[in-house]
Amino acid sequence: MWYHQNPSQAQLVNELIETNKPVVAFSLGLPYDIENYPDVPAYIASYAIERWGSPVPTAWTAAIEVIFGAQPGGKLPVTIGELYKYGDGLRLPSSTDIDTKNKRQYTYLILAIIIIIFLGILLIRYFKTIKN
Repeated sequence: MWYHQNPSQAQLVNELIETNKPVVAFSLGLPYDIENYPDVPAYIASYAIERWGSPVPTAWTAAIEVIFGAQPGGKLPVTIGELYKYGDGLRLPSSTDIDTKNKRQYTYLILAIIIIIFLGILLIRYFKTIKN
């Protein structure tokens, strides 16, 4: 891989997958992290931090909107190894489309996204501290 991912992040996601609980990996930067945990059942690439480490405010806003119920969706502008081709993508139902039976799973999805974003923010702060 030409980019660096903290090995602890991949280990965390893979260990969460092994719990057989709903897991969503949320990439704050480039989408290639999924190559380290291809079995994750749900993956969202936000492009909120571009490859030089600069934040992308529009992507942060979109990521926050997804956490609070906006319908995620989109198409990949890149190919990710053997996993996904350029143009692959998915559109999930909005919270208003989810029936009562599935609302609990949707809640778990949102909680997982919040936790992963929080961990991502901690990692970003950690790496910024190391650089200084």
